[in-house]
Amino acid sequence: MEKCVVGLIVQDHGKLNIVDVSNTDLLRGSGLIEFRGSRASVSIGTPNEWGRPHIICERNSRVVIGRNCTLASLFVYAGPGASIVIGKGTGFSGGTALTSHEANISIGERCLFGSETHVMSSDMHAIVARRSGERINLGADVTIHDRVWIGFRAVVLKGVTISEGAIIGTGSVVTKQVPAHCVAAGNPARVIRKDVSWTEALH
Repeated sequence: MEKCVVGLIVQDHGKLNIVDVSNTDLLRGSGLIEFRGSRASVSIGTPNEWGRPHIICERNSRVVIGRNCTLASLFVYAGPGASIVIGKGTGFSGGTALTSHEANISIGERCLFGSETHVMSSDMHAIVARRSGERINLGADVTIHDRVWIGFRAVVLKGVTISEGAIIGTGSVVTKQVPAHCVAAGNPARVIRKDVSWTEALH
């Protein structure tokens, strides 16, 4: 079933799914929410800028986007039973993707994501030990705390925690924890500077 809210198309292929959007008068552009299973929910606070987000929810998943966020062309995938929670005032540039499969993604308040960044809580395919048949790459939660700036084309992988005020350099691949108020860059990302802060404006 397809239905349309102002600036938003909802495709519902399940049952008992919930969409809660604050102040639809402010939705400008065209967004898409796809429910591919049942008992999922999407909650979106009043956005600062709507853009054209695309949100896919599998069964029993949950997506929560706080108020005053800039969504641009954000792509969100919440796998079965997974959740993605985004704090208020966080901004996404074009081409950002959040993929939660097997585990959850939590993003704090007033974060900034450059274009074509990607956050994922799973490898999306299994790697198996040949002798035992045991899977060796399970998904793990990703946590990004308040006021984190993630640069253009950076990738944040499963199991990572990025602490408050950190900066991730352009094109970096983050595979382990990043301390607060530092700059991490490279592949894999490592701390290259400590005791820093950042602002949206150039001085």
